[in-house]
Amino acid sequence: MPMEPTFDPASRYPLDFSALFDAAPSPYLVLSHDLHIVSVNQAYLNATSTRREDIVGRGMFEVFPDNPDDASASGVANLHASLQRALSTGRPDTMAIQKYDIRIPTADGIRFEERFWSPVNTPVLNAEGTVTHIIHRVEDVTEFVRTKDHTARMASTIDDQAIEIEIANRRLREANETLEQRVAARTEAQRQTEEKLRASELRFRLMADSIPQIVWIIDDSGRGVYFNKQWSAYTGVDLDPTSPYEVSEKFVHPDDHAATMQAWEAARKSGGHFSVEHRIRSAAGCYRWFLVRAESWRDPQSGQILMWFGTSTDVHDRKMAEAALGAREEQLRLAIDAADVGEWDVDVVSQTMYWPRRVKAMFGISPDRPVVLADFYEGVHPEDREHTFASFEAAANPQLRLQYAAEYRTVGKEDGRIRWVAAKGRGLFNDAGECVRVIGTAIDITERKANDEALRESEDRLRQADRRKDEFLAMLAHELRNPLAPISAAAELLQTGRLDEERVQRTSRIIGRQVRHMTGLVDDLLDVSRVTRGLVELEKLPVDVNHVIADAVEQVTPAIRARRHQLELRLTPHATLVQGDSKRLVQVLANLLNNAAKYTHEGGNIRVRTDVRDAHVLIEVSDDGIGMAPELVARAFDLFAQAERSPDRSSGGLGLGLALVRSLVELHHGTARCESAGLGQGSTFTICLPRLPAGEDSDAAHASAGGDSATQAGGLRILVVDDNADAAALLAMLLEASGHQVTVEHDARLALARAKKEAFQVCLLDIGLPEMDGNELARRLRTCPGTAASVMVAVTGYGQEKDREQTAAAGFDHHLVKPIDTGVLASILATVPPA
Repeated sequence: MPMEPTFDPASRYPLDFSALFDAAPSPYLVLSHDLHIVSVNQAYLNATSTRREDIVGRGMFEVFPDNPDDASASGVANLHASLQRALSTGRPDTMAIQKYDIRIPTADGIRFEERFWSPVNTPVLNAEGTVTHIIHRVEDVTEFVRTKDHTARMASTIDDQAIEIEIANRRLREANETLEQRVAARTEAQRQTEEKLRASELRFRLMADSIPQIVWIIDDSGRGVYFNKQWSAYTGVDLDPTSPYEVSEKFVHPDDHAATMQAWEAARKSGGHFSVEHRIRSAAGCYRWFLVRAESWRDPQSGQILMWFGTSTDVHDRKMAEAALGAREEQLRLAIDAADVGEWDVDVVSQTMYWPRRVKAMFGISPDRPVVLADFYEGVHPEDREHTFASFEAAANPQLRLQYAAEYRTVGKEDGRIRWVAAKGRGLFNDAGECVRVIGTAIDITERKANDEALRESEDRLRQADRRKDEFLAMLAHELRNPLAPISAAAELLQTGRLDEERVQRTSRIIGRQVRHMTGLVDDLLDVSRVTRGLVELEKLPVDVNHVIADAVEQVTPAIRARRHQLELRLTPHATLVQGDSKRLVQVLANLLNNAAKYTHEGGNIRVRTDVRDAHVLIEVSDDGIGMAPELVARAFDLFAQAERSPDRSSGGLGLGLALVRSLVELHHGTARCESAGLGQGSTFTICLPRLPAGEDSDAAHASAGGDSATQAGGLRILVVDDNADAAALLAMLLEASGHQVTVEHDARLALARAKKEAFQVCLLDIGLPEMDGNELARRLRTCPGTAASVMVAVTGYGQEKDREQTAAAGFDHHLVKPIDTGVLASILATVPPA
């Protein structure tokens, strides 16, 4: 019976697998079991800059030794170990990325070039399972290591491999069909060809199974034709001839399914490239990211799509790294935004520059305006260019490579504003040691600089204030010692007992004058304290400025006469009213007049002038005295400010008067101004106060402070209680000299006992008594029959408002501050009716 003819596919499309191997885009090299090079494709020769005739038949490590200039080179050792593992185990061995430098011929000889490779060593087994050869496949991943763009290049390489295998398989299938059609006429040569084809297909299947990517082939309808073993190893299933939709629905992550099918349908419609990234479920049920790419395989004659050849590359680690990098970049952006930092980048080679919106604003440039390197050089303030540019050049200098750090001013290109900028950066250098870029950050420190300057000015003011305080304390000591000296001398003189009446009176007047001087010093200090703490309460009424000036002149007339000054008054002819505290305004004018008298030479001129301007009243006090230097004019109203004095400080004073003037005037909603043409040119002080509208009732401005009472001709019974025996004795002597009957006690309990037996019309009580203070004594005296209705007068060294409130609450009628003003005390006693 004649044999049924068999189908010989090789008879239709004969294939040259050597040519296919040599045309493969991936670098392949075939080694014998003793590691000699048997075959190599053109891609491998190109990648290693070698020639086929120079390397085939030679030992692997004879052709590719380690770089002798690299003491740490380990490429030969690592590759040899991997090849030995493949030989001993019979399984593919995938190596980690290796640094394996290659020799490059140059005009000067041979040099080694740094390269990084991703090798896979796959053993080829014969029918008995013995390793006959090793397929050494490598990928040059040098650029991946340098630029972290390995994924894109690897995917491109895989696409090339996929097309290669797809074309090879198509030709193989065509060859099989040809062989089947010509089976009847098969010859020994055809049989040998079929065996070669089968061996070639086996080799290519081994090659497809040796690469780490999933390789697949589907027909035009989308049904599976071929999947390499990586597919089953990852998914746990073999070839599944189902539709792409079913494959996607079964293995692709639900969130990626729609995008995958949309890309597939678009590729089928256009017949072009298919590419998508999606997550594929593994046999363990977890998902990993894959880059899926495929190309169509068309019939050469009809152009109809016959197959789709594709690869699926695991890019999960890359995706996770990108996500982590994105998160870090977002954190960095948030940190930069929070710190208001601007990034900048200068390309030294092209002399171009990148500035974001923030940096442009630091140079006064609009956000949408392009910038060039000249904008930086021109924008830096001329005074700051030298050190700024020197620091920048040091950062770009390959020998120095210093950090760029500079603080400089900028001049706004569009707005002309001066800003302060703090910049930091560093240079980036290529393998040749040349600076290619300088990158860094900049921050606007204008506000910080202003704060620093304000802080320095504040510190200067504090130092000046501290210096003036020291000067004031020295002045205070001097001013207090001045009156104490005559008082002490007078006291010693009185103790001699050898003075006649006239000398006693003269000595008494000296003591009185010096006490009044000391009282004035203390009152000024207390006034300043009360004003600065806001404790002064003004009793504002309509006040005639002319009357205020008259009262002030009356107070200072003795000082003016003593120095024989000529006083000129130029006042408005009609009443000029302001809303104010008459007593405090008199104090203001008296201080100005005293100041003029103090600093005007004997026989000099002082002038007081008033004027009305719009809604204000001006009071001007001028003199032709010693004048003031400009620096003193600027701080004339500061505490403790005074002109230079001779060592004897003949004019005296604490430098408080003008400070009080300004504070009291400001409490009246007015202003105080000082002017002087210079030393020896005199001074002018001008007070400006709000004027009351015309027609306001001015009766209060003319009210008299007098009363009906007169000093009693008859004496009063007075109880004096003070633990200071000298002070009590002197006060008693003063009262007795006025005709009063005085009883003195130095202890509060003895005073209470006395009040139970005797009656007193007036009680003068010291507050700072031991055991029982004056406030408590007053309360108890109010319960005694002899003092229940007495006029209680507190005599104390404390004169603050809270002290007055405490004495009033204790039942006192009056509060006198030591040393007692005898005129005020006489006025109080004059109001007490006789017994």
